[in-house]
Amino acid sequence: MKKLKFIAVFGILSLILTGCGKATIKQNESTPAERVVESTQTDAQLIQQLFDGVNESFGYSSEDGLRYLLSVNYPGLVDEVKSMECIGYLVDADIQWFFTPDMNTLESAADWQVPEVSGSNGEWLGGGLIPEGRTYTLQVSGERIYRGDFSRDGSGIRHFTILNGKAYSYNTFCAGDW
Repeated sequence: MKKLKFIAVFGILSLILTGCGKATIKQNESTPAERVVESTQTDAQLIQQLFDGVNESFGYSSEDGLRYLLSVNYPGLVDEVKSMECIGYLVDADIQWFFTPDMNTLESAADWQVPEVSGSNGEWLGGGLIPEGRTYTLQVSGERIYRGDFSRDGSGIRHFTILNGKAYSYNTFCAGDW
């Protein structure tokens, strides 16, 4: 009987000491709150990179900037053939934008739904869509250059979504005041 108890105790101690089972404690694991902060910081970097790409592209030409904006649109948001037609008109007008995001205003917008957009002539397909991924709001200011001259500035709240490690924005090229 003593031998049987010894074997049982020895077996349990062996399992505990070798780390088998679910009793293993991992060091340096982050808490859920820490993971949210890390995720938000990473997402902010991706959004900043999106703005860097937009501004760099508009620095080359109106067409480059507008095509870049189309490339970072949330998937399925617009009819890209119609967008390209409208981009052609904007390129002819030589309109460029340079944006400055206020990254200190970045906030989660988990329940946001893409609004309907009127006047897009069928380009905008995203109305009512609830984006997959992590969606944020951000205060953005911008300067519009029209045919090489400053024409106006503006600011407002914009939405961005991180999906599969990429930042996306929401842009219509056929509606709105370009």
